[in-house]
Amino acid sequence: MQLPVAAILPSAKITRVGNVGVGEQTLLSIMLPPGIMKNDGDVLRVTAAVQYAANVNNKTTKLYIGANTVAGRGAAPDNGASLFIQGVGVRMNAVEAQLTGLLTTTLGNLNTTHRDSVAALWNDPVEIRLTGEGVANNDIVSRLLKVEYLPVGSNYIS
Repeated sequence: MQLPVAAILPSAKITRVGNVGVGEQTLLSIMLPPGIMKNDGDVLRVTAAVQYAANVNNKTTKLYIGANTVAGRGAAPDNGASLFIQGVGVRMNAVEAQLTGLLTTTLGNLNTTHRDSVAALWNDPVEIRLTGEGVANNDIVSRLLKVEYLPVGSNYIS
């Protein structure tokens, strides 16, 4: 059996999109085709970045793989902060995933999450979403949403 030796970059977006008013809103999203995670052990690595407005409004940011939140920070004023978020989803089987997330801010905050078993329907399209919720327009502005697919056995998985 020949193992894959390269990562596949399905998509990256650098569009700047700000929230409008209140309520959770999708800032950027990438739809992955059905069946992209074919083998147990396949990995999705998602990287995102946002910029918070320089004000004291509460702001919330979340990164999703499918219906599951991988990492997030919220309701915090974080005046003028930049956030870097990375999430990893590992296919455990056809309907289950393991998720790990990391979020850090320029203000020195660090949040990590890990979920051993979440429902994931890998045979359906998978939406990767970066969301924001603020109080005023442009409290949160997207900077990056990048998705990498790393097949099981890839030289890029350590």
